[in-house]
Amino acid sequence: MKQEQLQLNQKDYVEEQLQELLEKEEISFYRIIDSTSRKNNFYVEKEYSIESVLKSQRDELIVTVKTKDEETLGESSFTLIPQHTKEDIDQEIKDALFICSQSRNKLYNEITSDDEIVKDSHIDYNSFIDSKVKDDFNNNTINLFIEEKLQNFKSIIKEESSDDTVIRLNAMELLTSLTKKQLRTSTKITKEYEKDSAYLEIVLTAIEKSGKESEHILYQKINNLYTFNYEGFLRDAITKIKDALHAIKPASYEGEIELKGTACLDFFNPDLTMNAYIAHCSSRLIYQKLSNYKINEQAIKNIKKDKLTVSINPLLPHNNASTPFDADGIAAQKITLINNNKIENFFASNQYAQYLNINPTGPMGPLEIERGTLSEELNEGIEIHTFSSFVPDMLSGNFSAEVRLGYIVKDGKKTPFKGGLFTGNIFKLLENCELSKEVVEETGYKGPKAIKFYEGELVGLD
Repeated sequence: MKQEQLQLNQKDYVEEQLQELLEKEEISFYRIIDSTSRKNNFYVEKEYSIESVLKSQRDELIVTVKTKDEETLGESSFTLIPQHTKEDIDQEIKDALFICSQSRNKLYNEITSDDEIVKDSHIDYNSFIDSKVKDDFNNNTINLFIEEKLQNFKSIIKEESSDDTVIRLNAMELLTSLTKKQLRTSTKITKEYEKDSAYLEIVLTAIEKSGKESEHILYQKINNLYTFNYEGFLRDAITKIKDALHAIKPASYEGEIELKGTACLDFFNPDLTMNAYIAHCSSRLIYQKLSNYKINEQAIKNIKKDKLTVSINPLLPHNNASTPFDADGIAAQKITLINNNKIENFFASNQYAQYLNINPTGPMGPLEIERGTLSEELNEGIEIHTFSSFVPDMLSGNFSAEVRLGYIVKDGKKTPFKGGLFTGNIFKLLENCELSKEVVEETGYKGPKAIKFYEGELVGLD
């Protein structure tokens, strides 16, 4: 109770100080994002039993203040945790005001609670959190579900082991969390929501007949703790591990290359950047004249086969990347960016939307890409399933990615390979591609399970 009271007093104190500065016109706006994240992390070692459980809670306030004069706007943000004292808070505010005095941004108006774009009656806030997960989290009964899954894992690993390759569990982590966020602004916007998330990591040891051992790490962001296909995920991963043990080195190749599963997801939604085809819909890049995209024009000029339709959909139920509003309080909505290769919208924060005189789009959320008609099964060519890393250049679209596991397909027969570089340019590849009719949903993505490029290039190790 003392910790809760300390945090409550801290929140009140911050807002009191900011409100006083607002009334004195020393600041023009403030925003407070109050976040509490509770974690329940389970650790498993070798014997298929929970060895330890780590429970923790992180509380933080992300505070943004703005100042403005007749021509420019200053902005600064800082983060507070419960250990910060009043003296710390006073210093953080003082530092923020100094940073504001040094920054010179173009003016724009803040969103208020009266603006239509903050209205959220169309949003089901229950779609961001699974009530059963929340109840089991609060009642400390998630471990019962995990213990059941561990026994399933034990059976699967036993079944998948053979005289040629023995598979053993080395370690496993299942990290679960409940997060509650509240937004409060000086323009009278108050919103909050809760969401659950989970992350699975498994370390397997493969022991070959020769006695050679190798370690393999599997990891997966999980959208829904109870509906995720754990058994399918593990079996597929073990199959790929076995294939990788006997993989050959690839020769250089030009022709049909298909990205499947994780590789397809990485292509459309890479972890460390954005796919250039989509990034060029950014209002910020448009404003900075770094994108040549124009509304109602074709994103790619010389399309030979499938034309992509791409949306942002932060309202996908129980997707870890979904969120009901952005930092300005703008309500989430599904927005089509590119329709049949024609640019329909730019994604835009309030700031850059006003700079370009367009409507803000709210939070990004997951990418949603319409399926095609192609069967994901390739009869001839190269299949790539996983990359070591895929980090394309966001502006040019150029990339070079090492292949962790792929298959050389000839007359429907697959020979695994690893190594070599899948290289090229995203815009050029999308001129001549087909999308699968099979769809997959992962964190941050719902769309085709595979994409086939007719003019792909693999730099081999020959």
